Amino acid sequence: MPVKVALEKWPMFIMRAYGSVTYDEVRLAIAELVAHPQLRAGAVLFIDNRGVTSAPSIAEVAGIANHFAEVFARGLTKLALLSDSDEVHGVAKMFASFASTVGADAKGFRDETLALQWLRGSSR
Repeated sequence: MPVKVALEKWPMFIMRAYGSVTYDEVRLAIAELVAHPQLRAGAVLFIDNRGVTSAPSIAEVAGIANHFAEVFARGLTKLALLSDSDEVHGVAKMFASFASTVGADAKGFRDETLALQWLRGSSR
């Protein structure tokens, strides 16, 4: 499965995606995250999209953002999306825009250090 979720060290969850990512795979990963007993107020999520070769459509990205509403309702405060290709970075930025409509503080990045600093609150 090209999308995996893990608790790195609380409060940071990591979702790694690679290869050809489908809507259903992302939806299942979100369900796994929602079911995680450590998902609570103050948690943050680092989505590592390096190695993704194709991404969901615009309509699917909007749907994925809606599925994330429950994640934010459970207390996730920030979500950083790291990408290594222009296409996936564009999709990540689009997702961040959609996610803002469901209460997310999400941002796309091309640099891992900047993404992690932003998640930890030491950079804007």
